[in-house]
Amino acid sequence: MKVHELITLLGKFDGWKEVVVQGYEGGTNPLSQESIVEGYVDTEAGADYYGDYGDLEDAPQNMKNPIRVVLLGR
Repeated sequence: MKVHELITLLGKFDGWKEVVVQGYEGGTNPLSQESIVEGYVDTEAGADYYGDYGDLEDAPQNMKNPIRVVLLGR
């Protein structure tokens, strides 16, 4: 999903609702500005259990197929 697609989707909701993300082991956490970060992921480094892409990194060194992404963290 691209950023503009997320903005469009979120625009359909009441703008005063709280936004939360899944917690690490369970529960939910409020989304904060500090938990929204940019970085690189390798689209060829994922494993089914962990996710489709590799871990977020600051730089694309040693990645086979890096893309720049925005991560909405926990």
